[in-house]
Amino acid sequence: NPLFPLLFFALTWVVLALVIKRCQDIGVTGFVALLVLFPGIDFITVIVLGFIRSAPGANRYGPEPDSYYRRKA
Repeated sequence: NPLFPLLFFALTWVVLALVIKRCQDIGVTGFVALLVLFPGIDFITVIVLGFIRSAPGANRYGPEPDSYYRRKA
């Protein structure tokens, strides 16, 4: 199928973006997300990052994901 390379690139881009956001949420550098590009390690990386607890409190990327955000008046 001639569309396979295009779809594969698009799916890889989305997965990489989501894993980078998750890495930022747990307080790890986004370069760890590059492990997703290696076959065999990719599935394990996504599973492990999914089970790691978020960093407590707000980080430099925003408030805690499961908190109620109130804008300062």
